[in-house]
Amino acid sequence: MRKLKRYVAALSVTAAAVIGSAPAAGAADYPWYPFDGIKSNWTCSDTVKQDRAYIQQCVIVSGIAYQGATIITTNTSVNAQSYTSAIKNRVSDGRVSCAGTISDETVLCLSETLRAAHGSYVQGAAEVIVGATGPVWHKSPTVPIK
Repeated sequence: MRKLKRYVAALSVTAAAVIGSAPAAGAADYPWYPFDGIKSNWTCSDTVKQDRAYIQQCVIVSGIAYQGATIITTNTSVNAQSYTSAIKNRVSDGRVSCAGTISDETVLCLSETLRAAHGSYVQGAAEVIVGATGPVWHKSPTVPIK
């Protein structure tokens, strides 16, 4: 039953990234979600090496909806945590914490899905901790809501 709930949650969030919605985030941590590739409505930073992982920060925009997306890839086993947020006009919101061990895979952490008025500028951001390294900030390029 527990596996089924995790599978349904992962499937819902993966679908949410494509259509522009995600579950509301509370104080609880979320698991890492499966990553199945960058879509056409994602704008991402270059990939950056942090300790034993590679980090890429994105913002997903669908109409006036947007959310931050943190992609972490590793070819070893490493403990990692990402505090992923969405930023609108330089104000951060929708922060979600994903944490756990990543083993030779690529995973995804999504912020809450938020709304912005046309003409707003949005981006994704995350404070990422990998292994014993301190937190490092990663930001996507800023994009306008058209």
